[in-house]
Amino acid sequence: MLTLDEQIKTGSFAPYYLICGTDSYLKQFAKKRLLKALLADDDGMNLNEYEGRGIDLAEIKSISDTLPFFAEHRVIVLTGTGFFKNQSDMPELLEAMPESTTAVFMEDEVDKRNRLYKMVAKSGCVIEQNGMDDDRLAVWSARYLGQAGKKVTRSTVNFFLQRTGPETAAVRNDLEKLIAYAGERDVITQEDVDALCPPRAADRIFDMIDAITNRQQQKAMRYFNDLLTLRESPSSILYLLSRQYHLLLCTKKMVKEKKGRDEIAEALGIRSFVADRCTQQARRMSQQEISSSLSACIQAEEDFKCGRITDAMAVILLLISCSSRKELSS
Repeated sequence: MLTLDEQIKTGSFAPYYLICGTDSYLKQFAKKRLLKALLADDDGMNLNEYEGRGIDLAEIKSISDTLPFFAEHRVIVLTGTGFFKNQSDMPELLEAMPESTTAVFMEDEVDKRNRLYKMVAKSGCVIEQNGMDDDRLAVWSARYLGQAGKKVTRSTVNFFLQRTGPETAAVRNDLEKLIAYAGERDVITQEDVDALCPPRAADRIFDMIDAITNRQQQKAMRYFNDLLTLRESPSSILYLLSRQYHLLLCTKKMVKEKKGRDEIAEALGIRSFVADRCTQQARRMSQQEISSSLSACIQAEEDFKCGRITDAMAVILLLISCSSRKELSS
């Protein structure tokens, strides 16, 4: 089956489509492109949209059998129907659908063992949109800014992606803010990103561990206060510290095994630039130091949960203990 780009270019379309996945922006973008190609300058007369469960299949059958009005295609869009997780008569309906009608399904979750899914995958076109990896997202972001007449360096784009979420919609919204903020200036700088995109909790955890590793106790405390300002609870901060030390321990092991960035990212289920930062941080610490800090996190969590101390005090004592510890050998 041709890709969507190839279908649009050649005008050779599938009889039905499934647009699914976790990235809502990319799904809507794919839908918009597909409808524009199928309906051209149609004013909506040949487009029917349905949403939710309990859709009347008899009505869909009646609409699908209606010839398009002065156009090549009639398009039926069905969103969030549940047909791809539950059994239905939709496969039979699609088989009987005339060539002039195209069905487009929009779903968040699908069961790939489902009969309808197998049918669409075999005879139609499945467009799965689960977001872009960091390299593609960086290129897309730079291109988006370029279309607005703005220039940006790769390092600034990487810094920006650390400050925004992985969802394409969130990235796009933050890019629009940067474009508006820059005004007449044609270059987006790291200072612009810093002004508009506040650091996320994960960034401050990296900073906090760097401060701990460098025995900068006051700096570590300052980052703790920053996180409290970001409305992170002390118990959440404790969890994030434990999680980060666990990631560093795994990263340290994989670095010794000569694993690359992408292998580490895939194994740990993290983004590529996070794997880069974990690798840099793990190389500055000994395995014993990481293990000891992780054990201290576990002990602090136990003390808090058992009611021996408050969650805030657990974090404070942990930071004091880890940043005062003498450096251990690798």
